[in-house]
Amino acid sequence: MSRQSFIAFLLIASFGILFVGCAPPEPEKSFEDFTFTEQDLKRTHELLSEQAGSGSELGSLTLSGAVTQLSGTVTLDLAKQQQYDQLRAGVDVSSQNIYMVSNSFLNIRSGMSVSSSQIAELNNGDTLIVTEIPNAAWAKVKLMGGQEGYASFRYIAKLTTDEKLGEEKKKFENQYYVNYQFLNVRKDANSQSEKIGQLNQNAIVKPLSMSGEWARVTVDGKEGYVSSGYLAKFEPVFIVRQNAYALSVLQFNANEEGAIDAMSRDITALKAAGKRIVSLQYLYDLVLSQQSRDVRVTPNTVVLTVSNVQASNVKRVSDTLISLSVPATLFIKGKDVGLSGITEKMALTLLANGFSLQAQGHTGDDLRALTDSQVELELAQSKKLLEEVSHKEVYAVSYPQGAVNDRVMKKAAQVGYLFGLTQVPSNQFDRTQFLRLPSQAITAVMTAEDVVGLVK
Repeated sequence: MSRQSFIAFLLIASFGILFVGCAPPEPEKSFEDFTFTEQDLKRTHELLSEQAGSGSELGSLTLSGAVTQLSGTVTLDLAKQQQYDQLRAGVDVSSQNIYMVSNSFLNIRSGMSVSSSQIAELNNGDTLIVTEIPNAAWAKVKLMGGQEGYASFRYIAKLTTDEKLGEEKKKFENQYYVNYQFLNVRKDANSQSEKIGQLNQNAIVKPLSMSGEWARVTVDGKEGYVSSGYLAKFEPVFIVRQNAYALSVLQFNANEEGAIDAMSRDITALKAAGKRIVSLQYLYDLVLSQQSRDVRVTPNTVVLTVSNVQASNVKRVSDTLISLSVPATLFIKGKDVGLSGITEKMALTLLANGFSLQAQGHTGDDLRALTDSQVELELAQSKKLLEEVSHKEVYAVSYPQGAVNDRVMKKAAQVGYLFGLTQVPSNQFDRTQFLRLPSQAITAVMTAEDVVGLVK
């Protein structure tokens, strides 16, 4: 996260605490109860402007009304694009010895020394192939681009799956390393016995047997004994890579007649059925957390999204969700952002109420019918406009009419989206489908029993 994004996040979080408090919103409260005042917005801009004056790119932001024409150039965040590409990658951990960088960065060097020349620098989450483990401190690696070198073993983690974890752990069974500067190998299990060899620091050994304070080992073809007190268990840190997900994503259309009333009824039924309602932010946070630890979807979780949110219906949508004490992701078209649509004041209020705001294209036209440049502008401009009024990253797009193809997905990835919502009735997906995420389109004619049945 950049410094300016972090500062903006703190501002939003601070206002969220001020207006919402630590507890969930009470049912009797409404959208207006949490509205930002002009004084609040003025102070927000003052703080952002101060950062702009100190070298930050994030300054006072204004919109001159709803944008109806797409124009200008699009600035792409290549670092974010690469990070999201890695998150979407369906890594086949069964065919190669794949590790992932677990530190904030990792230098790849020409030899097993910090003084060796640097070949490349990797970032947290980058993957590489370990071809050999010479000792407990270094691994010989091959980068995805084909370069070879050495990496510090402590800063990488072995990728595996639930099914393969036991098998992978078995590969390191009964392996130890020397956790002292050196370790003498003696002829007999006695500190006064003849020295027949030496193990260097971080040397990996597989004892033939261990009894009390001594371990029997083989060194240079000779059997001897070493003090077990100077041996430590050797195995990598394992990250269990979840590729397949079971999670229901529901999508209500705020513009459909009767949809908001139906949403209230359906959410009440879902909660009565023991379902936990979350926004798409839950999946976003989960996927990022899985880069460093094994965490899974909480059972009975349902992601709630609302499309076609605009100035004419935003208060009803917000008040309904607040009355039910549930979060949701609200999808907004770029053309509906501005002084005559979803304003900065509205956006910050929605964020303070616990909602996440994501994009729905700019005009709402079927992206498949547009040229490459038009698709890019549709996706990028709506993202940019929404980020300007919310001061938060927009990482998901709901494709207009739920329609998408490979060409549109490629553009969505290039612009910097992690997720793309379709309207495919399924609650099963894998990482490679993050830009073709299935969601259940909920209509007003469905019964509450129908909706509950969809998420079982």
